[in-house]
Amino acid sequence: MTNTWTGLFPTSRIVSKNQEQPVREARPRKEEQIKSNWQYPVALTSPSKRKDLVATVVVKVRQDGTILKTWFIDRSGNAIFDASAIKAVERSNPLPPFPEGYNKRQDEMEIRFNLSELEEN
Repeated sequence: MTNTWTGLFPTSRIVSKNQEQPVREARPRKEEQIKSNWQYPVALTSPSKRKDLVATVVVKVRQDGTILKTWFIDRSGNAIFDASAIKAVERSNPLPPFPEGYNKRQDEMEIRFNLSELEEN
């Protein structure tokens, strides 16, 4: 799974220097939690089509780590695969809270689910 983080894991243009380190340290925990909850029955998809299964979701998170909402930016075209991405996010609720000093009440992160990456793990 490849992740593109917005807001919750912003670039330095959004986060002051004293916030950069805690935000960088929080990213792997959130990513790992979602990855560890992602499952997909690979046998349901032919090997030639597996590399094409990619979906991107946005997760809206409250400061305490509670997931408020999830929606697709891009669907894979496979309903079972798309449902597995949403289920991984649901199983990850709540995520770790925002780092101390990160003052937003809620934020969003974008997550890209790619079946070929799941198979590698």
